[in-house]
Amino acid sequence: MSIFRGIEVGDELVIAALTRLTQRSQRRSNRYAAAEALGVVDPGNSLVIATLIELLESDDWFPWSIAQELASVGISDEKAIAALLKFVQTFQRTSDHRDRQRLTNCFKHLKSRELLTKVAQELKSYLNPKRADLNDDEFESGACLEWEDVEGVRSEVAYQIIWNCAQNMSYPDFYQAWTGEQPKLDARLEEPRLLREAKLPLNPPLQPNTFPTNSLIVA
Repeated sequence: MSIFRGIEVGDELVIAALTRLTQRSQRRSNRYAAAEALGVVDPGNSLVIATLIELLESDDWFPWSIAQELASVGISDEKAIAALLKFVQTFQRTSDHRDRQRLTNCFKHLKSRELLTKVAQELKSYLNPKRADLNDDEFESGACLEWEDVEGVRSEVAYQIIWNCAQNMSYPDFYQAWTGEQPKLDARLEEPRLLREAKLPLNPPLQPNTFPTNSLIVA
């Protein structure tokens, strides 16, 4: 946050003041702003993630902003990921393409093998085949998505998150997450020769308009 430029990270007085505001304010907007600032001044503060999760689960006015901030500061936190998955699965109000893009982009930084698998498994059922043929430019511009088309937006957000997660997964891990089965190939699946023989893509160079479905995955 620009207002905190010049304030030293770890400043105990600022941390104490922001902590009190985060915990005691009766206004959600103030708690959100304080938690966001606390994450800047005191990176890794557990109160930040806990507060953002609480706000995300109870706020109806600006949940997309809260979700973006939670993804930004808690992308390696299991509870944060669970809250974000719940949000994607249940949101009832859409937002503009910039909010959607910022939220999905946060998942580019997810590295945990277990969390990557969890995200892919839990979101794949929300993909709508009719919505799975947009390229990145169309997704960013909100093409074909009406503001009130909640399920269409949900499908696109789920698709883009899975696509971003796939970039950080080995093909065997993605295959297992997607199908629930172990790959039926040599354990050295990543080797280009075996991939070519099996006609499987490399790790996986999936294009947004050819995201795999069960019918496309080689068993």
